[in-house]
Amino acid sequence: VELDASPPPESPHETESPGVDDWTKDPMPEPLSPDLDVATLPEGRLEIHAALAKVGFTPEDYWHAYKDIHKGALYRDEDSRRRVETSKLAPVVVEFFGTSTGTAAPFEWRKTSCQHALIRDLIPACETYIHESAGWRWTRLAKLIEHFDDHDALEAEAGGFGHIVVSDARTQADDEAGAAHFATTGIAADAVFRNKKNRFA
Repeated sequence: VELDASPPPESPHETESPGVDDWTKDPMPEPLSPDLDVATLPEGRLEIHAALAKVGFTPEDYWHAYKDIHKGALYRDEDSRRRVETSKLAPVVVEFFGTSTGTAAPFEWRKTSCQHALIRDLIPACETYIHESAGWRWTRLAKLIEHFDDHDALEAEAGGFGHIVVSDARTQADDEAGAAHFATTGIAADAVFRNKKNRFA
């Protein structure tokens, strides 16, 4: 059974991607953002991190990879597939997952092994690399959407990737805010709350 179920030319919120200095000077507190424990990573993950560093993989690249891989694999979106195949991530895909995806474009998107490699193996490796290189906050869906996409346009995709990812971002933000509140106060009953300043509240 198969799993099959354009990023804007520039962000509606920024005209440029944040530079490394912007990532490291992010003023937002990160109460649930410990340093990445590389000892807990799957075998071979650091080799993928090194390859991502070599191609200059950024938080914006991570968002577009997350979006296009899911749309290409789960929604059979051909434009998303072509963007993945021509992105800076493509040589990393071929180097580490070519036996599942194929070693040249077009990738073998309809194969379950290809979909699993991209979604279950590559995306988590991209996430841990961004955590390590740019900070934990740049792995959170709400932050990525706010900086690199159009929240309203995504949410308008009823039944599609956009609506689902916005819902996932809201759930992720609420769960983490609740956990942070509980960690600070120890009051479970008040742990789940909404930050009215948060776009995803």
